[in-house]
Amino acid sequence: MEAFVAKTSMLTPHKISLLILIEAYWEIIETDSTTPEKLEPLLFFLIEKISDEQRFPEPTLKELCDELTKISDNTDNTTNNFSEILLAKLVIIVTPHELTFSIKEMKRFFTRDAELFLRKYSLLGIFVRRCILEMNKLMFDDISRLYNAFIEYRDKRTTKPSTLFMKDAYVPLEVSEMTELAQRFHMHKQELIPKNDAESFSHYVITQLRSKKIICNK
Repeated sequence: MEAFVAKTSMLTPHKISLLILIEAYWEIIETDSTTPEKLEPLLFFLIEKISDEQRFPEPTLKELCDELTKISDNTDNTTNNFSEILLAKLVIIVTPHELTFSIKEMKRFFTRDAELFLRKYSLLGIFVRRCILEMNKLMFDDISRLYNAFIEYRDKRTTKPSTLFMKDAYVPLEVSEMTELAQRFHMHKQELIPKNDAESFSHYVITQLRSKKIICNK
């Protein structure tokens, strides 16, 4: 993975996971203001990880999820399993465009109303804004390298989100099938992703789904 993403780069697959955890923290506290105490362990965990962002090698996704599971278990936080929340959000990112869009869209945290939950100049806020700026600076080839590294990082820890969590609408019903197709697509395309990646991936998915339909109809 380090061959894809330079150690000096602000954006790495691990930092993408931290961004997504910040997004989850923001979404939960925005929709339910009665849960800040339950989210304190996650907040302290994020502060610790962001403060240690220069650590290399960075934790694997499995190591990160193991730590998150301990947090959820120790706090009896049955409604917010942080490991499952992270995995559910990671698994639906299946194109470079979705990866870049998900990061750039985090600027919504800093609107006047939203900033009640995540301050622009807090440690988390500064981290998010730096990542957005870094993503905006990346050229297409850099995004491709980051995405390939992200796929490798994520696929080393393939865990299907729980049925309970999927009913909460974080993950589409077809996500496991789409993820499998995305993985097979990238297994055949280890080189830098071409500029028509979205079109080629769509074509690949359609072809695979049609072939499955033909087999089922026989």
